[in-house]
Amino acid sequence: MYTPKSKNRVWAEINTDALKSNIAVIRECAGDKEIIAIVKANAYGHGTDLIVPQLLKYGITKFGIATVDEGLNIKKLAPEAMVMMLGHSHRAHYSAFLDSGYGALVPAVCSSEAADALNEYAKQSRISVICNIKVNTGMNRVGLSGDEELKHVLNLRYLSPHSVFTHFSCADSAAPENMEYAKRQQEKFEHFAEIVHSIRDNVRLHSQNSAAAIMHREFGDTVHMDYVRTGIAMYGCCPAGHGTAAAFLRADAPVTGECEMCGAWGSKTGKCRLRQVMSVRTHLAQFRTLPAGSEISYGRTYKTTAEEKIGMITAGYADGFTRRLSGTGYSVLLRGQAVPLRGRISMDQSIIHATDDCEIGDYVTLFSGESPETHFDTAAAKTGTISYEMMCGISQRVVRVATTDNVKY
Repeated sequence: MYTPKSKNRVWAEINTDALKSNIAVIRECAGDKEIIAIVKANAYGHGTDLIVPQLLKYGITKFGIATVDEGLNIKKLAPEAMVMMLGHSHRAHYSAFLDSGYGALVPAVCSSEAADALNEYAKQSRISVICNIKVNTGMNRVGLSGDEELKHVLNLRYLSPHSVFTHFSCADSAAPENMEYAKRQQEKFEHFAEIVHSIRDNVRLHSQNSAAAIMHREFGDTVHMDYVRTGIAMYGCCPAGHGTAAAFLRADAPVTGECEMCGAWGSKTGKCRLRQVMSVRTHLAQFRTLPAGSEISYGRTYKTTAEEKIGMITAGYADGFTRRLSGTGYSVLLRGQAVPLRGRISMDQSIIHATDDCEIGDYVTLFSGESPETHFDTAAAKTGTISYEMMCGISQRVVRVATTDNVKY
């Protein structure tokens, strides 16, 4: 009788050994800078309840989030941690910054108007508010843009800046013009840093995201940076997007060199040292053999050209196995072998080419770092997006389970 490896219809395995390994790579790149772990959007889809406790074990005590609700959830998991918002905060949420405790949930000040409003709220509450100040150096999305605006915010009586930070628009690109643009952004940030230190003492600085921490390690050589903010690299995808997948098992990869895109190649294996943390799996529920000329799934977009064995798997786009992968040539793993999708992905199930030796109940890997075919970067490239979106798209009905390198399929 068949006994499934998982009772779940679809599940996401979160490999804590891979997470720990990625943290080690990031620390090597960051030097003496402390890591702010970015765990917004449910830890990029991995599950904050699994990721945050592990990061605490690895000595990380600062977390970056996007919403107040995310921050309050992190505080339940890590009561002693500093939780930093990275973007705009609505005035209706100001009370949360005071109620959570001094410096526990830290808002980001992204404009002088927001700073004035938060300062007035703090004044009326008769308490100063720890905040982080975001400056615009070229992303042109949010942040203080001018010297006088920054000076004004730094001089507000009821705001106590913990740090000043910026965000790069193209630090993940190796194109010469984008490398130069990132450098100009850093130079502008260092100019802002001089203003900060002329007005306030003990204000921390951070500019490097995953891409800059790995691809621009020199940032901070002129003006000391205190933190690096790491998101995508922590979860094991190349900040340069296609860098990991394109060269994942490249035969000519130099065993002593670095990734041509992100600089994170291993010195012994010739593979990128960043390891994809999440693997998404499902089961083979049914298979059949179809004659030539059979049309498959919605829209009849695939027609067999010869007799073909096909299988139905219990995962679809409602699970985050995006419909955009249909017809792209994307493959999943069945019994360790890459097999292509057939026809359009449905909401709850999909059709694949089936191997001759497959059995009902065989597990099927949709996404993983176990092969270049199923890497998030590969799926992203085939659908015209980025690995971030693929991760965040794994739906809430997919059960997240912790695993390690010792769990083998």
